[in-house]
Amino acid sequence: MRLRVLTSAVLSGPAAVAALVLVAGSASAAQSPAGLLAASLAAGKAQGSVHYVARARFGAEAVTITGDAALDRGRQQIAFTKSGQTGHATVLVVNNTAFIKGDAFTLTNYMRIPATLANRWLSLAHTTSGFKTVAEAVRLGSTLDELKMVAPLQFVPGHSIAGTRTAAIRGKVPQGSVAAFATLYVRAGGLPLPVEQVSTESSGATDTVTFNRWKESVTVAAPSKATPIH
Repeated sequence: MRLRVLTSAVLSGPAAVAALVLVAGSASAAQSPAGLLAASLAAGKAQGSVHYVARARFGAEAVTITGDAALDRGRQQIAFTKSGQTGHATVLVVNNTAFIKGDAFTLTNYMRIPATLANRWLSLAHTTSGFKTVAEAVRLGSTLDELKMVAPLQFVPGHSIAGTRTAAIRGKVPQGSVAAFATLYVRAGGLPLPVEQVSTESSGATDTVTFNRWKESVTVAAPSKATPIH
């Protein structure tokens, strides 16, 4: 499921990276905001895997997605809250198949899946119409693609995040009908790996995703039994 869960979205190698940095060890010395953004996404994909936590709030609803993403597999643990009630779901992608298991509250209110399918593993083959929506941002490539921004791009001040010094780029979120902007914070020393992205929408919705444990081992096993859906 998407990491940018703003209202408009939900409810409706190494040599190339180095070439984009003019001064070794200084992400802020990239040729341009677009250059630093491209370098950061390329550096992240070159790591092969990452752990992340995404938190979003929109009105009376909130969601936390805790994920582990590798190149060909990934896992998300979802906690969804609405009007004081919280439910949970798990999303897996392995062997080019998506798997979902969740309680009735989360399936119906967050994932728009009938409650009759709750508390059992469901599967979507990559050829089904629902696969792309469910698998989005579960594997590493699509996870980092969620960080893409479009013009106008500009440098903004970075700050220390969990002891890591950062440089920052601000841009427009390329999705949805409501105006949304994001700031991506990347490591200011060494490889410009993504550290955190904060998105805000004109409606007041907010979305923050943080990254750590690059190159972690990600093991995802397909359930032994699942009900196919479309």
